[in-house]
Amino acid sequence: MAAYRIVSFDGGGIRGAFTTQVLLRLTKPPYNLDLSKVKLFAGTSTGSVIATGLAMGLPIETVAEFYEESTCKFIFSKKRFFGLNVFGPKYSREPLKEYLTKQYKGNPMLKDLPYGLSLSSFQLQSPYTRNWLSVFFNNRQDFVAHERLPIFNYSELRVLDAVLASSAAPTYFPAYKIADRGSYIDGGVIANNPGIAGLSVAINPINTVKAKLEDVRLLSIGNGIVPTEIKGAPKWGIAGWMGPSLPLLNILSDGSSDVDNYYCMSMLGEKGYR
Repeated sequence: MAAYRIVSFDGGGIRGAFTTQVLLRLTKPPYNLDLSKVKLFAGTSTGSVIATGLAMGLPIETVAEFYEESTCKFIFSKKRFFGLNVFGPKYSREPLKEYLTKQYKGNPMLKDLPYGLSLSSFQLQSPYTRNWLSVFFNNRQDFVAHERLPIFNYSELRVLDAVLASSAAPTYFPAYKIADRGSYIDGGVIANNPGIAGLSVAINPINTVKAKLEDVRLLSIGNGIVPTEIKGAPKWGIAGWMGPSLPLLNILSDGSSDVDNYYCMSMLGEKGYR
C-alpha cells in the first residue's frame, strides 16, 4: 500500500510563524516536499490554523500570511480589561474570527475537505457525558457509527468553529461556544503536539479511511524551543508555581508535547520525524 503521510503542527501562538517558514523551506529544493501527497493534516491551537488551511487545499504561501506582522497586529488589536488577563481574557476573539472568515472562503464542513484533518480541543462540558472531555475533531469518522450519538459526529462541523474551538487559549481568548455542542478551550491543554492524535485518527479501525501502522509516515513540526530550567529543588507554593512566568503551566504543556513525541517515535521508529 502507498504511504499514508501525516503532517502535524504544534500549538504555540505567534511561534506558528516558525512552523510555516520551516514548511515553506521543506517544499523547496533540495527537499521538495509535495503537500498534495499528504493524507492527513493535524493541528492544535495555532497549528489548527495551519492544518485547516492546508486541508482546504490552500497553498502554504497563503497560510503563512496569517503570521505577517500586519495580520498579527490586527488579530490582537482589541484588548479587553486594558490588556490585563487577571479578571478575564486579554483579547477579543472578533478580529481573529473576521480574518479566518475571509481566509476560509465558504466555511466548508469537515466532510467536504479534500484532505484529512484532525484538530485537538477540550470541551468544558459535554451534553452527553455531563463532564469535561478531550475532543479531536476530524473528517475520517464512520458517520453511520455515530448516528445515535450526534455530539461525536463532526462531519457537518464547520471549519471556522473547529479552529476557533481549538485555539481558544485560556486567559488570552474567551472559551468558544458551538451551538448544540457546548463550550471549548484551546487543545493545547491536552495535546499541544497533535502528532499522536493524528496518528490515532489515521489508524482507528472504526474510521472510514483506515491506514495500517506500517504504512504511516509522520512529519511533526514544532515551533522552536525556548530553553527553560528550574534550578535547585524549589519549595514553592501556589505563588511560585503559578507566578508571573507560569512555570507549572509551561511544564505541563512542554511535558505533554514530549510525551506525545515519545509515543509517536516509539510506534513509528524511522517512519516518524520531528
